[in-house]
Amino acid sequence: MLFLARKPHPPLDRWVECLWLAECGPDYFGTEKIFPHGAAELIVNLSRPQRLLNKDDPSQATEYREAWVSGGQRSFLVVESTQDYKAVGIRFRPGGAYPFLRMPMIEFTDQVVELDQLWGRSVGLLRERLLEAVTPEAKFASIERFLLKLLRREGIEHRVVDYALARIGGDRNEGPFLIDDLIRELGVSSRHLRRLFQRHVGLGPKLMTRILAFQRVLGHFESAAGQRLTDISHLYGYYDQAHMIRDFKAFAGVSPSAFLKGRDPVGNSMLLD
Repeated sequence: MLFLARKPHPPLDRWVECLWLAECGPDYFGTEKIFPHGAAELIVNLSRPQRLLNKDDPSQATEYREAWVSGGQRSFLVVESTQDYKAVGIRFRPGGAYPFLRMPMIEFTDQVVELDQLWGRSVGLLRERLLEAVTPEAKFASIERFLLKLLRREGIEHRVVDYALARIGGDRNEGPFLIDDLIRELGVSSRHLRRLFQRHVGLGPKLMTRILAFQRVLGHFESAAGQRLTDISHLYGYYDQAHMIRDFKAFAGVSPSAFLKGRDPVGNSMLLD
């Protein structure tokens, strides 16, 4: 499998974490779990339709054809990677998709939505340009031009969300992060903050705290090995090891040790077969 990723150019880098391109050869076939990362992801398919499997009954699946957006997920997705798969994607930062989708992000929570329902014919035109582009850089340039045309700048409301997300996603070395402390710091009510997050992020601030801590642990596993789970849990703001294991089972469906046995070297996923 080929996977390329790069940071977008300014000003898009404020809202977009990375642009990526993935390709699978003719002999590749399998399923994998995609873990929640607290943000939306937009995917333009350049090959045959892709299948999203029902977690409770893998014999049931939904096909997605040209392009789709995956909103903020509260748990993992199970996808089927088929032969000759090829796609270009946009990984938004938490809260970063709202200026482009221009809809309350709560409407995309736990959803995967075909983009032609939102953007109509422009999605097909984008896909045609990506198919015509020969190199990965040419594909990324086409994606950036498309995003710049959609971009709608946000005001003070979005800056409050940005600040809250930066605090939630910061490094932890003084114990668990408390949302009540953030609310007092911002001088807003818990209800107001929750509404801002529903509109701009799609996930509540407490859930985002858990997901971003889970993601920091995944990043730790990529760069370090052999450390005790108890030490890792304290390093990333969990009350204890059991707390971290509960979140792993909620977001990945497995324990940390089981994840380490089946993780995908690309990062935010786990191979199932």
